[in-house]
Amino acid sequence: MGAVSAPAPVRLTALGLLGALVLYLTLPLAATLLFAVATRWTTTILPESLTLRGDEELLERAFENLVRNARDAAGRVGTVELGAWNESERVVVRVSDDGPGIPPERRQALRPFFTTRPGGLGLGLPIARKIVQLHEGRLDLLDRLPHGLEVRLSLPAAGPEQ
Repeated sequence: MGAVSAPAPVRLTALGLLGALVLYLTLPLAATLLFAVATRWTTTILPESLTLRGDEELLERAFENLVRNARDAAGRVGTVELGAWNESERVVVRVSDDGPGIPPERRQALRPFFTTRPGGLGLGLPIARKIVQLHEGRLDLLDRLPHGLEVRLSLPAAGPEQ
């Protein structure tokens, strides 16, 4: 049997959040336009210079999974909302949609291969949660009223020396 190698370490660097979110949204937004899905997008990032400490490649995967899930849940006539702000020494990112949501009893046992979407693999949220945990962060699933899901991430902000 071959040896199992240890996972690569998380490379933490200061990342400008506004630029990072714009970059990470390019692919899902392009797919939305290409497939003529009329999902509406709103973005609120305050202040524009939010900087977090993280591994760019891993966070790209997490944001892409979250935005793609929100876009798919919102469908042709739905809305996806993105927001980010400082809270103490953390950067909080919110990705929400007005789709059907995830029942509260299913959120606690969020595991790979659970999906509410026909044809979905059920890997996007578990992968995003693991990436956020690797960054000493937190990912919470909340109700978006009157219906939908809000995914809220809390990640370490980059200090002035980083």
